Amino acid sequence: MPRGGNRVRMLAAMSDAATTDALTDDPRPDGLRSAPSLVLVNTGNGKGKSSAAFGVMLRALAADWPVAVCQFIKSGDWKVGEEKIGRRLGVDWHSFGDGFTWDSDDIEVDKAHAREGWATAKSVIESGDYKLVLLDELTYLCTWGWIDLDDVLSTIRDRPEHVNIVVTGRDAPDALVELADTVTEMREVKQRTSRASAPSAASTTDGAMADAHLTVLLGGARAGKTGFAERLAAAAGEQVTYIATSPRIPGDDDLEARIARHRADRPDTWSTIEEELDLAGALAAAPTGTVVVDCLTTWVGNLVHHARTDADALAATDDAIAASARRDGRTIVVTNEVGLGVVPATELGRTYRDLLGRVNQRWVGAADRALLIIAGRALDLADPETFA
Repeated sequence: MPRGGNRVRMLAAMSDAATTDALTDDPRPDGLRSAPSLVLVNTGNGKGKSSAAFGVMLRALAADWPVAVCQFIKSGDWKVGEEKIGRRLGVDWHSFGDGFTWDSDDIEVDKAHAREGWATAKSVIESGDYKLVLLDELTYLCTWGWIDLDDVLSTIRDRPEHVNIVVTGRDAPDALVELADTVTEMREVKQRTSRASAPSAASTTDGAMADAHLTVLLGGARAGKTGFAERLAAAAGEQVTYIATSPRIPGDDDLEARIARHRADRPDTWSTIEEELDLAGALAAAPTGTVVVDCLTTWVGNLVHHARTDADALAATDDAIAASARRDGRTIVVTNEVGLGVVPATELGRTYRDLLGRVNQRWVGAADRALLIIAGRALDLADPETFA
């Protein structure tokens, strides 16, 4: 038998089978065969929502469909692979964001970009020039209230009948889910990386971190403290409870948007306790497992706002530390070091700075390990007694 004879016979058999057993009926549901266009939504906390959407984009391009992509979070200054290949293949590409909004310096600017971006996307949809319009990370703008959800829904519902829509992003609004033809929820089973700015737990510890009952992370604004805390919590492999100390202030849309973003950034398997003042009570109420307290900075500010004296605040600190010590599980505490800058101009500012410094000292003194987070990197804080 010549080389490859088995392959020839196999292909011939497959051909005969295909001829004999070919389907005579289209197996797709009647509604799917007759629909002039579809609305797809990729949501959930797992990775891959945008990647799946770009797979649909490639299939549309292979069918010679005109395609437009509108990205609402990624900055137009970023050089991303999907945009590079998309533009080469003839996709009309629009990027409206300034990057990840939890690092934003001006939320109002972000909101303006969002409104302008949606206005462009709306005109792209209504033009009828495209058979596929991909709205990447649109759900965030709806959830945060930066654009009018009703306008989004009516634009999608009343689109030209040949225009297919793909929407991506976490926390898809219920009304959007109801409108869509197909909704896929991405669930994180195992993920190699977490927040990009957070250093690896393994990169900063030789095993001591895993044994620490109480860990305190200090640093300045946008240093990567919360990201590192969440990374440590996830690496523990336990149930995680997130104690958020930020107050809910009626009418403060920016604060609500930030809270919503932080919640969306955490795994959906984590539970959250919101507590402005009674930190000891929140720690006592947390179930077995790892607790992340984010953050002491806001907690102390809440105490000052509610006219608690320094003595009251330090007593509450001792109570919270004791509650942490009684827990059956690890506690990771996030706080800011605010004493490295200029002296505050007001008496209240100086009072707050000094009080937070004393609160931080008590937590670090009780901690098994304390780290100073600077520009996404961690430095061990040694006990002064080791230098005596």
